[in-house]
Amino acid sequence: MKRNNLSNSAGSGAADIRKSSQSVLPMARRTVHEAFSSSSSSTFSKQWMYDVFLSFRGEDTRNNFTGHLYMALQNAGISTFVDDQLRRGEDITSQLVQAIQGSSISVIVFSSTYAESTWCLDELVKIMECTQTSRQMVFPIFYDVDPSDVRKQNGNFAQAFQKHEERFLSDMDKVQRWRAALVEASNLSGWDLQKTTDRHEAKFIRKIVDEIARQLLSEYLNIAVYPVGMHSRVQDINHHLCSASNDVRVVGILGMDGMGKTTVAKAIYNQFYHDFEGKSFLANVRETTKQTNGEVLLQEQLLSDILRTTKIKVDSVHSGINVIKKKLRGLRVLVIIDDIDRTSQLNALAINPINHAWFGPGSIVLITTRDEQLLEWMQSI
Repeated sequence: MKRNNLSNSAGSGAADIRKSSQSVLPMARRTVHEAFSSSSSSTFSKQWMYDVFLSFRGEDTRNNFTGHLYMALQNAGISTFVDDQLRRGEDITSQLVQAIQGSSISVIVFSSTYAESTWCLDELVKIMECTQTSRQMVFPIFYDVDPSDVRKQNGNFAQAFQKHEERFLSDMDKVQRWRAALVEASNLSGWDLQKTTDRHEAKFIRKIVDEIARQLLSEYLNIAVYPVGMHSRVQDINHHLCSASNDVRVVGILGMDGMGKTTVAKAIYNQFYHDFEGKSFLANVRETTKQTNGEVLLQEQLLSDILRTTKIKVDSVHSGINVIKKKLRGLRVLVIIDDIDRTSQLNALAINPINHAWFGPGSIVLITTRDEQLLEWMQSI
């Protein structure tokens, strides 16, 4: 296992960065530099016009599934944009582009004739662009189509694209952009109605609304102001997280109270969390473990955060370790453990510098601490 000692020299009091690495995947499409390039007072919060933008083929689902989904979202207090009032033409309107760009989450309802609509395909291209430019979340729903048909443009999608290629013979770049957007969207985590056991649409919709509500509540960690001098520290950590490799990486940030360790950790979380199957930010670990069963509480939070459920209960620290190893095995996760001061806290979370093989390739564990001996212990193993 490679080990490196790194230090960030961004002025006095700069946090020391320690790395225990089995390797890491180049997971980040966006860099921390991009997130902070505007000014030293940049913030991570964005004022969205809508919570959700719904993309769908009206002829297929407006009066059934999408209509019911829209009402369920509205009833849950989730501001949702649908384009029923917009006049349709050859090109999507500037109003629609603004709605896509101004939505925190886009939900794409893929149905049998979705690809027949050039309007829908143009919407899709713009939505996928926003995953890059606006850090927007996108969830596909496969209503009455197989995800592989969307990904490979088979079945009805193949027939639709045969017509598109005939019509846009002089503009095949447009057709290729549509195809690429379909591939990218179909590879995202979403919902497939065909895979539900009873195809009960009401339950299916409730599951979707619950997850969207959860994502909106836990979207970004608040960072009121980006402190002066913090930029270079974030860049330094980002450099090491983005280096090419294949396994699990543990990174430690060392510093005194008030040196900005938690702010840097939040910045890293906000930047990267979309790229992982599961993520968890465990704040104030030192204080939490002072509570009765504090380590068990941390285990339950880790499991609930990553598995997106509130139902997991742990009986003891020992059983919790086993549950973590079993439930999180193979998942590519981002775990940030803020303000630890004892090795037992890491052990309780099944995080060991020697062996964390139950995490999937590309997983990252970021630790902040005031205890230099703790990081030295991790590096010495």
